[in-house]
Amino acid sequence: TRIIQTLSAQLMSPFTFPPSFDEVEDMLPLLVATLELVPRSNPRAALAIKSLHLSALDLISTLSVLADSLHMIRQTTSSASRRLKAVKDAIKELKIETELWEAGIKWVEQGNWDQRLSNRQCGNICENLVGGFNEVCEWWEQSIREEFTNFGALELKAV
Repeated sequence: TRIIQTLSAQLMSPFTFPPSFDEVEDMLPLLVATLELVPRSNPRAALAIKSLHLSALDLISTLSVLADSLHMIRQTTSSASRRLKAVKDAIKELKIETELWEAGIKWVEQGNWDQRLSNRQCGNICENLVGGFNEVCEWWEQSIREEFTNFGALELKAV
């Protein structure tokens, strides 16, 4: 087809004079014979190419949907992995706290606190601390009772 285009370009050029009628008559059988040698496309081949094109477009669309789905699945998996790691860490911390709590309970349940406190160097300090705490608690208890009795007396006077 490129050769035919190159040869016909000189004939179709606006800068050349058109061939005379006698020249056209001489070239006509040659042109008809050349046209018969040019291969013609099969309509089935055109339909097959169109079908292949549509199938390729459908495949591209399906692959695009699959790529989007894969991306969403990766994001979901990543989020689930982060949450799973957070839960595992929380369970690990809870297990450590539970073990420490159980060890503390065992230590407290071993009892014999009076002897432990008297044998320790800081036993007196602990007793003073607990005693001071008890004094503060008793003071708060007394204050609350006084407020309650005063409030109750005021309420009775109002009625």
